Amino acid sequence: MTLPPMFHPNSAAINHSPYNEKSKKIKENQEEYDKKILASPFNVNDWLSIHPGNDKLGPYGEFLTTKKAVNACKETTTYFKILNNLYINTDKGSTEIDVLMIHETGIYVFESKIFSGQIYGEYKQKNGCNI
Repeated sequence: MTLPPMFHPNSAAINHSPYNEKSKKIKENQEEYDKKILASPFNVNDWLSIHPGNDKLGPYGEFLTTKKAVNACKETTTYFKILNNLYINTDKGSTEIDVLMIHETGIYVFESKIFSGQIYGEYKQKNGCNI
């Protein structure tokens, strides 16, 4: 028995369905971010647990935050974009967003810090308190 064309594994109707096209774009998107993570010089620091140096702690923390976000998105199989180091002008000056993730479920803003201990503060406060 032969399958009708729409059910055949090599059918154009199956291979070019909107679901397969979306899956293909999601996979390509994930591969693009995996390559960016692998190409980062901080990847070696992370793999081997090597301290990058005090002058590079900020960028290293942002790399780790981005890497965690990319890995979390692998589990959801959804489309996303990640932007790093965005500067936004406000009426009170400018501010920087370390990591911004645009995801199918929302827009997520990450402020990356490499501190140990607990950090306390209120959203209206300019500075928190590290203990």
